[in-house]
Amino acid sequence: KNVWAPRGYRAANLRIQMLVNALEPAIVDGRVSADPFLRLKKVKRPHDAAEANPIWDDAEVEALIALALQRKMPGLARAIALGRWAGFRRGTICTIPLHARTKGYDVAGHVHPRLYWLTEKRRVICDKPEDPRLTEFLTSTPNRALTIAYNSRDEPWKGRQLNQAIDRLIDALAVEGNVRPNLTIHGLRHTRGVELALAGASDSEIMSQLEHRSSRSAQIYR
Repeated sequence: KNVWAPRGYRAANLRIQMLVNALEPAIVDGRVSADPFLRLKKVKRPHDAAEANPIWDDAEVEALIALALQRKMPGLARAIALGRWAGFRRGTICTIPLHARTKGYDVAGHVHPRLYWLTEKRRVICDKPEDPRLTEFLTSTPNRALTIAYNSRDEPWKGRQLNQAIDRLIDALAVEGNVRPNLTIHGLRHTRGVELALAGASDSEIMSQLEHRSSRSAQIYR
């Protein structure tokens, strides 16, 4: 544990868990008499550690989207847009279907696009207005799959595949100093949460927008 910890508390914990999982069958069938990991606690996140998923600057979001479009990957640009302007988790970005975009109405009776779907993590129905910036961007890019975002084969993204695609964009732009190298796709969700808090959204409004089940997560952004 002491060897792995300097490489990051999460990396250490993942390696510990991997060993625990690998050794479990031998413990169960008696080949190993005692669990050597029984008293081993997880490595705690250092208090002075940098934010694991920092919020993005608008210029960084725009730079990444522009590079994705330049590389003729509109489905990847859409994935970034869904994270930034809808605050979706990676799982939702990969799976939210095209038909989740529905027609709704605002308080004045005007047509207003909405997003209506069953979340992939909590399996609850969510219904929220589509951010005008997201509407404008989705309108300007093509629908090529049954999902809103899609890969270069016009198929739904896999989670790891999407991470790798975004990491490649970040790496390319970080070399030029246009973005920070430690940005993550989950940081886009945090960016949306902070934006809502700064705009004066209540805990319940943030919960509705980010599909939270408790106010604790919403309060973190506030």
